[in-house]
Amino acid sequence: MNNDPLQKPRQEIDAIDAQIVALLGERWKLVEEVSLIKQKHDLPPLQPERFAELLEDVKDLARKHDIPKEMVEEMWHTIHKYSRRSQGEHDAR
Repeated sequence: MNNDPLQKPRQEIDAIDAQIVALLGERWKLVEEVSLIKQKHDLPPLQPERFAELLEDVKDLARKHDIPKEMVEEMWHTIHKYSRRSQGEHDAR
């Protein structure tokens, strides 16, 4: 019998991490779909208003779940950076 008090919470964290990665994979497929639609309709890769709205929405969700909004904001900036890159915006940093 394992008496490590960290084993159970770490296993739960690992399971949640797997779910997060799976959801990011689903999101990535949708980003690729959006990229194709934008190309087909000659739309710009970057739509600042859309990102600003999205960022406010996720910060609201962070507050509701007692997550530091700065952490969520930083994560979404990173996710958005890769989304822009996939949509052909080469200067996305």
